Amino acid sequence: MNARVGLVACFALLLVKLLLIWRININWDEFLALTQVHALHRGELDVPIQSLYAQFFRWLPLIGGDEADQIIAARGVMVFLLAVSCVLLWKLATRWVDRASATIAPIAYLSSSYVQVHGGSFRADSLLVPLTLVVLLFMTRRPRDRHSMIWAGLFFGLALAVTIKAVLLAPVLAILFVTNGAQAPASDSASRIATNVLWFAVATVVVAATLLSLHALSLGVHAFDAFIAPVSGAAHKTLLEEPLLPRLDYFEVTLNADGLLWLALVAGAAVAMFRRKFDALACGLSLLPIVFYRNAFPYYYTVMFAPACVLAALACAELRSLWMRAGQGTVAAWVVGCIGLLFVARTADGLFALREDRQGGQRDLIAAVHQIFPKPVAYIDHGAMIASFRKANFFMSTWGLEIYRVGGSGFVQKAIERDKPPLLIVNRQMLRPGSSMFRSALLEQDQRLIRQFYMPYWGPVRIAGAEASLAPGATAAVALPFAGTYRVVAPWPLQVNGVMRSQGDIVRIDGATPVAILHRVDEIEGAGHVTLLWAAAMPAPDRPVPQEPLYDRL
Repeated sequence: MNARVGLVACFALLLVKLLLIWRININWDEFLALTQVHALHRGELDVPIQSLYAQFFRWLPLIGGDEADQIIAARGVMVFLLAVSCVLLWKLATRWVDRASATIAPIAYLSSSYVQVHGGSFRADSLLVPLTLVVLLFMTRRPRDRHSMIWAGLFFGLALAVTIKAVLLAPVLAILFVTNGAQAPASDSASRIATNVLWFAVATVVVAATLLSLHALSLGVHAFDAFIAPVSGAAHKTLLEEPLLPRLDYFEVTLNADGLLWLALVAGAAVAMFRRKFDALACGLSLLPIVFYRNAFPYYYTVMFAPACVLAALACAELRSLWMRAGQGTVAAWVVGCIGLLFVARTADGLFALREDRQGGQRDLIAAVHQIFPKPVAYIDHGAMIASFRKANFFMSTWGLEIYRVGGSGFVQKAIERDKPPLLIVNRQMLRPGSSMFRSALLEQDQRLIRQFYMPYWGPVRIAGAEASLAPGATAAVALPFAGTYRVVAPWPLQVNGVMRSQGDIVRIDGATPVAILHRVDEIEGAGHVTLLWAAAMPAPDRPVPQEPLYDRL
């Protein structure tokens, strides 16, 4: 396999990946990313940390379509960057191996089951991959002069501005600084390292501080206050509070699914040690966050695997070299070709398994929400699914839920008082009354308010309102979540605050603590239910209700 064939194989696999962006399930982090873009577009974004990428995608709300369509457009950009990353990874591998063997690095990278699913997803991680590889290209440049260090720092500063996760590359950079200093005479080694670190650090700080300050300024927030507390809190939570191998379950999954890749990485590391190619070995340290990083979820493997895959190319080059030294040039060429073919087959098989449409239910729900509420309203949900609406509660990740439960303060009452959300989307079981997750995840006060004030409407969609059971001649005082107009849903006429009403009538309930006095005037035997629903909700769609779960497991 020559270099051209290997790169063509990469782009063929990437073309298949591009076709799958319409089918791979949209993760809640991708919805959150789009929500931040829309918040920036509306002038409501007030969290500058981890949101600079929104500036690059602020055009998304302008292209039309719903949230799923806009995420697909963003994914298209990210898949293009994934292709760029493959070229950069190939170029990085040529620092230590021949051009043909170097193609194994991007092919091996694409063979990872986690890269197949999450590579090119709409996350800051997808931006971090090419930036990381550019930094390493400058750090491993020959000769490594001042200009290389400055350029590396500039791109690392950009990476830090995009996401603080870039700091997890520090072990790789530290080794590269040391190996660079070792190239100088012993007397100058420490001086060379210090000089390189200085130029790199100055460039990094200048770029990161400038970009983040400009971003914060555009949001109208104070840069220092906006960054210091969130960054220190995030570092403590993600790095210091967790045991070793905090995401061991996900690590075990990739060990089982990507055995060929891990074998190649281990073999490449052994070769790098034996051949004293410590720069290449340093790239393998990009996998070190598996040991200590709380958020070493599958989508972060797309970042960790990229630099490490140069080791796969190194292992392949060593095999090729063994056959070449034995005078078997033809066999050596076939070795590279066969290894590449194995990785291509693994990638093709993994991508073929992703052909099933896993977005259908999400698209149906998004379309239903926009049909029920043609104009944006505030809403409560798990993961910010409707970016063009204003989310009224916190992002309910595992981390968010931990903070919520430790704080012991409910969110539903606050959302009702502040935003008056007429819509609740049950896009995870923790928001479905009666489910075990509902009882375990939410505080009792929030469970009670959701049951009391959000009525089933269509599948996962619940609408603000209230209900009561009335016997003939009975009267009930029914509290409502907030003042406004409500639609009567009842099988018989009744009085609402002293006025006769029937099915479909619109009533206005005012007051700081709105209450409807319901009185049943008919004499039909048996109790019956009456419901008051937020009047602005359009009729429920007649399309099938999406099947749960709406989100695939990471």
